[in-house]
Amino acid sequence: MSTNSDDEVYGVFEEMVDQQIDDYIESALTKQPKTRVYIERDREVGHIQLWQDYFSENPTYTHDLFRRRFRMNKSLFLRIVERLGNEVPYFQQRRNGHGRNGLSTLQKCTSAMRMLAYGRAGDANDEYLRLGARESSRSSKVRRRESVNVDMLNIRNLVRDPQIHERLKADLVENVWAKFGDRSD
Repeated sequence: MSTNSDDEVYGVFEEMVDQQIDDYIESALTKQPKTRVYIERDREVGHIQLWQDYFSENPTYTHDLFRRRFRMNKSLFLRIVERLGNEVPYFQQRRNGHGRNGLSTLQKCTSAMRMLAYGRAGDANDEYLRLGARESSRSSKVRRRESVNVDMLNIRNLVRDPQIHERLKADLVENVWAKFGDRSD
């Protein structure tokens, strides 16, 4: 009789082990939904604030301060924003999966221009422009057209060098004037 009861115990034990293994495999193979923390950035408020600070009838900051911060006139900047918004898909405002408006063309262009003007990382603009890390890093990955100064692309990794950064800024200004306006602005 002991053999029969041993067989029963062994059978029950084997079933329990099999059940545990099946449960473990099922839990390992079942994809758990990833939960991401949603940060409300009030992008619309960021756009309104940016507009009121620089582009409204009575802006918070003067024309001279705009020129110092962006290294160009407002009219030239707005022409660049308009053209990028019309020609480059990244700079066009889109709706997200929840149907809410994403970043405005003005916010995206402002971030890209500040990154170019100051040689800073994109996340330095996050709080004021209400960007996320993804948006600010994507603005540096927009397809570029062939530059007049081809060597500029070969030294892109050396932008942190102050002399090279100054030379790149000068090339950028020259190319912006050539493509978007004349020096009378």
